[in-house]
Amino acid sequence: MVEQRPCAGRIEILGAWKTGCLKAGGQGRGYVDQNGTTYSFTARWNPNSPVGYSTWQEISKNENDIKEKIPKNYPQTKPAILAELESRKGFGFIWALFVLHCFFPETYPLFDQHVYRAYRYIVSKGSECPLAPPLDWGMYSGYRDFFLAQVQAAALPYWEVDRALWACGKHIKQLVKARGRGGQHLGDYASENTVLKLPKTPVQDLQHEWVHSITFGGKAKSFWWKIDDGYNIHITRAFNGANKIVNTKLISPAETERLNNYMAQNGWVPLANNVEKLRSGEEKHGIGLFLYEHLGWSITDSQLAGHLGVIFSLSGVWEYNGKKKGIEFRQLSKEWRNLVKIVDLHSLVIRFKEKTGIEVIIIPEVLHKVSSMDAADAVVACITMGQAVNFQRENYRLVFLYRDLLGAYF
Repeated sequence: MVEQRPCAGRIEILGAWKTGCLKAGGQGRGYVDQNGTTYSFTARWNPNSPVGYSTWQEISKNENDIKEKIPKNYPQTKPAILAELESRKGFGFIWALFVLHCFFPETYPLFDQHVYRAYRYIVSKGSECPLAPPLDWGMYSGYRDFFLAQVQAAALPYWEVDRALWACGKHIKQLVKARGRGGQHLGDYASENTVLKLPKTPVQDLQHEWVHSITFGGKAKSFWWKIDDGYNIHITRAFNGANKIVNTKLISPAETERLNNYMAQNGWVPLANNVEKLRSGEEKHGIGLFLYEHLGWSITDSQLAGHLGVIFSLSGVWEYNGKKKGIEFRQLSKEWRNLVKIVDLHSLVIRFKEKTGIEVIIIPEVLHKVSSMDAADAVVACITMGQAVNFQRENYRLVFLYRDLLGAYF
């Protein structure tokens, strides 16, 4: 899309990706990328599913005609083609805007709940945190002005700024859910994602800092994790109850290697960590069942399937399907040992606060291809807390480029 390279069935492929109906591997060959990775359409990609299948097909087959109807320069009023597409059954405003973006990505920025949430949170200085974007051309135009100002101030490609805002908005939503505070003011939520030091126990007396994370899904749970010099992963969590039990699990490199080999062979893999189903032997194949049956973990420890999903998603080792129910993960990289770089980044954030007094949030979802970078070079999205953020170039370097941040202060 960024390069506007021609590809047979381009819009259908992008539509399937946008609606979650494209997966790596599988029986079909819907698309093969430049690295030779094969993608196929899921069973949900059919005329009877509520994913706008027929509309995506029609646009794909009439790509040139649709492109001619889209204004090349941004119009003040809603384009007729946008109104026509959003009126299609099962399509709507967001997907129609995505079509315009597919043809003119720099003229029509991507628009969804996450980027809009980041936009409102930033401009309101934390007082607004909407859960859904307004389906309104005027509101979209306001977001577009904000977006273009960031692209210019940050001197970054538009798609990097979009990725940063998307990750920022998604992260804010996750934190709001974990706190159970709806759309209220987040206040000091920066502390939710900082490095925490836990009381030492024999298994915790190690060199690296602990990182605080929150599980995906409807019942978000806090936990702490780290990876030591021997590549043992440590996960600590507290259980509710009168005794407030704290449990720490050490996962050896051999266990992690076996788990990731399993993930590499199975595409999208469900959590499969239901306590009752594991106990009765009725649980389906998935991460929890693998931990229980193949690694010999207890049922309690097998609940860490979700925690591991978060940890490996942070560094781009796994990909999360984004669902609250029916959570699945798939492997993107075998380089799981690069988890240590996430811990290093958190430590650098602490150092940055000590030197500058500025509270910074790392948005870990943008740490793509972290295996090819060192901590100082990893590009992250972050928000400066406790100081006014204006749209000057210097501030955006702090907000969007961690390398510049480090170079300026260390």
